[in-house]
Amino acid sequence: MREFGIWRDRHVDLRLMGRRCRCGFPNGVRYVIEILAWTMFLLLLGRVDVFLDPGAATDHELRSLSVILLRFVAVYCMADGLNIMFMSVLAGAGDTRWMLIVSGGLHVGFLAVLLGLSLVHATLYTFWV
Repeated sequence: MREFGIWRDRHVDLRLMGRRCRCGFPNGVRYVIEILAWTMFLLLLGRVDVFLDPGAATDHELRSLSVILLRFVAVYCMADGLNIMFMSVLAGAGDTRWMLIVSGGLHVGFLAVLLGLSLVHATLYTFWV
């Protein structure tokens, strides 16, 4: 135990812990905002009865609609992957406050657009575009 300094380093360094929390808090808030935006997107889009008349859609129509929507999902996943990569690079460089402001603003704007589209009863394709 002596050679590794386990007993000597058992105390919490409050200054270092405060610095880590101050740097990590904006990053944590950014993740919460992203999860909230994705959840709201799924909740708004998950209401299929708003977009489709359950009695009018056939199995073939739903299958062709789902193929087109999965293409939108693929494009979104690529864009989200780039977003995660660039935000992680900036977080690694220590720039967490700017990321929180920009990410929060973009996600709140995204939710506002989705809510506006929901209020005007937009079509399913409009939501995905």
